[in-house]
Amino acid sequence: MWTRIRAFLSTKSNEPGGGNYRMLHLLMDRKRQNPDRDHRFAGPPPVNILEAYRTVVRAIFERRETAVTDALIDRPALDSHVKLIRARRKKYLGEN
Repeated sequence: MWTRIRAFLSTKSNEPGGGNYRMLHLLMDRKRQNPDRDHRFAGPPPVNILEAYRTVVRAIFERRETAVTDALIDRPALDSHVKLIRARRKKYLGEN
């Protein structure tokens, strides 16, 4: 199992006169364990799995966040992903 977590910090303008707010986004890239949870033997997780978890959690607090700016955003790719997310939501939640 491997996992990477990156933190992104964005500052957004609120309504006029309302000031700004900051939002922290966490991006996780994870490979699932093999075998999956339903097919593992009972008992505590292996030591390497526990160490991988500790490494990932530690990295959240040790690495600096990436400040999100307009220059960093690939707008066409972002729009494409948002369309996919909305299509999945519509499919599974039955939204119009």
